[in-house]
Amino acid sequence: DDAVVFVAEMFPLGHGAITQGETVTYTVYIHGTSPFHPLSVVMTYTDPPPPLGSRAVLVNDLDLVVVVVPLEVPAGFGETNRTLDQLPLDRTRLRRVNGNEVTGGGADRDNNVEKVRVDDMAGPAMVEVSVSAHRVVQGSFGSENGDLCQTFALVITGQLDGELSTKPINVSISPFPAQLGICGRAPPPPEPEEAMFGTVEIALIAIGCSLGALCVASVIVCTIRYRAIAAYFALEDTAAP
Repeated sequence: DDAVVFVAEMFPLGHGAITQGETVTYTVYIHGTSPFHPLSVVMTYTDPPPPLGSRAVLVNDLDLVVVVVPLEVPAGFGETNRTLDQLPLDRTRLRRVNGNEVTGGGADRDNNVEKVRVDDMAGPAMVEVSVSAHRVVQGSFGSENGDLCQTFALVITGQLDGELSTKPINVSISPFPAQLGICGRAPPPPEPEEAMFGTVEIALIAIGCSLGALCVASVIVCTIRYRAIAAYFALEDTAAP
């Protein structure tokens, strides 16, 4: 039976939302595709309303790309305890499909709903589903604090690996590390306060203070000795006939 996965809730940095220049990639494994059991991926988002008089169809533009990489299945694989993610990849038969386009076509620049359907690849495969932010110039409804972020929903259906029930979907974001403090993500940690003086500065201050104390002590001793000598000669002058 086909499985349905609502991937947006699995986004590790908050809800499904990205900012311009970012790409989120979800990796799943399937047992195969057919006309009766296709791999179907749908990505959609609510685009902000365009300014009056604008000719652009989309304000924000997200792109969907699906890459299917067949797996090399050895004889007797079904009798082992190995899982699909342990099989080697056959990248010579890799297929890349853009949302709403035929294989090898360009990105869709006109629609906020993009779909990919694959129904002619028999055998297990690794599937990488990527959502990229080609353009985000206005924060979408649901983005926090007016951030330039676009929320999205992503649904994957097909003969997905049953291990999904116990193994979470692998999610990666590019560029890495992700920008924090936006799109509902945790704020960046506060920068540590710089010490007023470093170790070397403290050592120099201590030496200076020591030298200064010695100088002050020397001055005091010299002053006392000078006064004592002056008092002695004054007494000698007084005692002389």
